[in-house]
Amino acid sequence: MKLSVIVPVYNAAKYLEACIDSILMQSFRDFELVLVNDGSVDDSLEICLRYQQEDARVKVINKQNGGVSSARNCGINVAKGEWLYFVDADDSINEGLFDIFNADEQCDIIQFGFNTIQLDGTSIVKAPLKDQLFLSADDFIIKSSFHTLTLWVHFIKTDVVRNNNISFTEGVKYAEDLEFVIKCYGCAKAIKTWPVVGYNYFVRENSAMSTAYTFENAKIHLCVAENIIYFYDINKLKKGIFFQSRIEYMVKSYFSYSVMDNNTNVSSLKDLYKEFLKKTNIQYLFTSFLKLSTISPVLYFYLLRTVCNFKIR
Repeated sequence: MKLSVIVPVYNAAKYLEACIDSILMQSFRDFELVLVNDGSVDDSLEICLRYQQEDARVKVINKQNGGVSSARNCGINVAKGEWLYFVDADDSINEGLFDIFNADEQCDIIQFGFNTIQLDGTSIVKAPLKDQLFLSADDFIIKSSFHTLTLWVHFIKTDVVRNNNISFTEGVKYAEDLEFVIKCYGCAKAIKTWPVVGYNYFVRENSAMSTAYTFENAKIHLCVAENIIYFYDINKLKKGIFFQSRIEYMVKSYFSYSVMDNNTNVSSLKDLYKEFLKKTNIQYLFTSFLKLSTISPVLYFYLLRTVCNFKIR
């Protein structure tokens, strides 16, 4: 089997049929659809079971609620496809997305574009500019026009995940998908970009991004960075430009998310950051303005807040 499509499902009955239909209508048909019901209390399970009865490609896993990472890991464990793909239950994909598998792609990751549908119905499209092959994550970060590492714009070889013991960190409610993708990029021998808009991400009133900018989520960025550093260390992966840029991104997000939350405890911010630097010893990576954060996290925080307030005005 070529592809395993994994959809974690939790109280998504309102959107689930549209999501499943967009997957099953693909003209390329050599795939399985793994629906992981994560303890839903609405009609999600009934919808999943109905599709399983109607289409032999659909496999339903019903489990106690454990969070999206737990659900995705369950899907990975039962997947039979050469490739993995993850779709959120309240989103959809476009016709022809799986057509790339009509050819034998000599790479470990395929990245494509997406469409963000805002609450007012307007759309923002982002996609790679051209079909291109990169022979490492460093090559990708240097030459690619499209650096989005969101989970659902990637097909990932199953062997990359299983051979390197990559899984979603359970118990983490934010940026867990980014950690997973960065680990996969670090292990990939070749990455392909495909200039196709394949995914439709719908902004919902209760979506994760609508409540993202909190100090609690800021702290998660440091945890994710620490997990990535540990993964690179134990697997002796090259800490090149890709690795450096992603760790810098995590650190910048720690401060920028903290700045956006008016309730941020600055003393806690400083202590957590100092502990992170002590554990990881990666401050040597930092460039330009970010180096200031290693000298005085509090000063860096207030300078960043001043800049943000100036831009808002």
